[in-house]
Amino acid sequence: MRLKWTAAVLAAMALTSCGVTGKKPSHDAGAATALQDSLQAVAVSYPGEIGIALITDRGDTVLVNNEDKYPLMSVFKLHQAISLCHLFDQRGTSLDSVVTLRRNELNPDTWSPMLKDHTGDELTMPVRELLVYTLTQSDNNASNWMFSNIEPVTATDS
Repeated sequence: MRLKWTAAVLAAMALTSCGVTGKKPSHDAGAATALQDSLQAVAVSYPGEIGIALITDRGDTVLVNNEDKYPLMSVFKLHQAISLCHLFDQRGTSLDSVVTLRRNELNPDTWSPMLKDHTGDELTMPVRELLVYTLTQSDNNASNWMFSNIEPVTATDS
């Protein structure tokens, strides 16, 4: 279920990024309505409650299922992944870059499938794998490590 939700959100993001043109905001109501209809179709095609809110590169606000209240939970992990991908793209660095995490620096008392899958004192893996743990399994240690060692929370806000 979590993977389907993530797929829906990523599909919505892909739809919005396809229209990036670098033009000044035009406030084209027709384009915003078409985008909203497309996102609505994505949202209803998956089980669960999905809400989407975004501001397009043209300055339009698009809302889908905005009347519901959604808990934040681990939604910030998606923002973190977007920010990290942007950072790596700017630097020309591959997500296949390998990093080493030390088990004694991670929290054994939080949700972390990564710690169960990797048993050694040092966990060596590409950043891509950390992102997979973060996005598909909501791994807290993977997310926290990337915030501490690659890009801080404050950078994710911009």
